[in-house]
Amino acid sequence: MSSISKLFIYLYLVICFCPRDINAQNNSEIAGAAAVIGSAVAMGIAVEQIKEQIELNATEYILKNHPDLKQFNLKILRLDGKKISDISRTSVIIFRIREFKINSDGIADYSDDKKKILFAFTSHGWVNNNGVNYSRMKWQMVDKDEWLNMMVAYSKLASKEDDIFKLKEILTNGKITKNGIRSRDRKKDKIDFHFLDGDSYVVADYSVDYKFVYNENSLGIFINETDNLVQIGRNDVSDIHYFLTTEGREYVDW
Repeated sequence: MSSISKLFIYLYLVICFCPRDINAQNNSEIAGAAAVIGSAVAMGIAVEQIKEQIELNATEYILKNHPDLKQFNLKILRLDGKKISDISRTSVIIFRIREFKINSDGIADYSDDKKKILFAFTSHGWVNNNGVNYSRMKWQMVDKDEWLNMMVAYSKLASKEDDIFKLKEILTNGKITKNGIRSRDRKKDKIDFHFLDGDSYVVADYSVDYKFVYNENSLGIFINETDNLVQIGRNDVSDIHYFLTTEGREYVDW
């Protein structure tokens, strides 16, 4: 049962089972409690509506720009439990996409394990009283190969290692942690990241569209077209890398 449904039920019980002869002060307290609950319910509905709008727009973007994707599952990363104020400050929305085929039993089969990440980069004012302002969102689809290229460039910024082939090999078979890159197979294979404070940045051009910015806690992407710096937290970077580079994961795990 959703939290919104629970709030409705609680409000209904308060109204139905409260004694009829309570004094005015209690009536006032109950009215106040009902107002708080009603506000929470409205806020919960608003958050769900924002999520639905974002998911709809992401689906429309895929249908328009990636006609090769015929059967896919799309899921937002890390928006559950967030408030409107949190969502409005979010600089990038991340979607995990997994392709499937309908098997002979009419069930979605994910055995091919084709996965992608869709970024929706946002700028100030992308969420307002009217909902989502799509003109303030920029989209970018990334597959495993492009992600590895991004992580090679990011790791060159974040560490002393500049051997592209070594970085790609370790990234392909490794995981990204808070302190660097660690191999899944051999513990001795590792690349440590620089220790920077929260006010220090290392910058390099990645493409004509983006600059990469290394900071202790995030991957920064400066979008040249909009002059916006978006930041992807280290936990999200780690989750994206694990999702794209680990084959054979069960659908329920992500």
